[in-house]
Amino acid sequence: MPWMAAIAQSEVNPSVSETTMSKLTSRLLAGMLGLSTISAFGQTYPSKPISFFVAYAPGGPTDTFARYLGAVMSETLRQPVVVDNKPGAAGQIAVGALKAQPADGHAMYLGDLPTLATNVGLFPNLTYRPQKELQAVTEFAVLPGMFVVPTSSPYQTMGDLIAAAKSGKELTYASHGIGSGAQLFSVLFAKSIGATMVHVPYKGSAPGLQAIMSSEVDFFYDTVLAGQYVKA
Repeated sequence: MPWMAAIAQSEVNPSVSETTMSKLTSRLLAGMLGLSTISAFGQTYPSKPISFFVAYAPGGPTDTFARYLGAVMSETLRQPVVVDNKPGAAGQIAVGALKAQPADGHAMYLGDLPTLATNVGLFPNLTYRPQKELQAVTEFAVLPGMFVVPTSSPYQTMGDLIAAAKSGKELTYASHGIGSGAQLFSVLFAKSIGATMVHVPYKGSAPGLQAIMSSEVDFFYDTVLAGQYVKA
């Protein structure tokens, strides 16, 4: 059995409610149902704790989903689910940890569009091949994105941000890491308005939001889950 990947993809979609989370969890568990009848070394799956690898630091959306899923899976499958954060190297550390585990269905990776798709085109020497080395379980979540700035920022609207960038001010922006969706979208944003901006990569959403709250960078394009930190 190949290694499995639970896929989380970031695109525009309505916000995720508790009911939606429950439905998404059901989809993942349904995808795993077929595994429950497969014997691994003569035992019924799952026969031991499940490792859930995440390519970002604790506290971000991918980590949040992993911990939510882990709790539900643990209760349903009656085996512990351990979330293991392995940030850095554009997901290669986390996927490397996954590949080091036996391919028996007890190690999973909750990834996103960059680590499971766009990295293939961005990094010629990528240490893993998603299409050949990972088995998809399900597309798990689709999230909208939003721009956030420090509360003390002089840029309180998108118009303010665009005007500053076009005036020649070199804005700085945070991302979840090199090659992340946040970086790619920010690069697209800068190119669309003819501006030059400085990329400051972090190891996930939580460190990026901390950078925003401490005014280390001018803006951060993150998922809608960042809205919980937005001052009304």
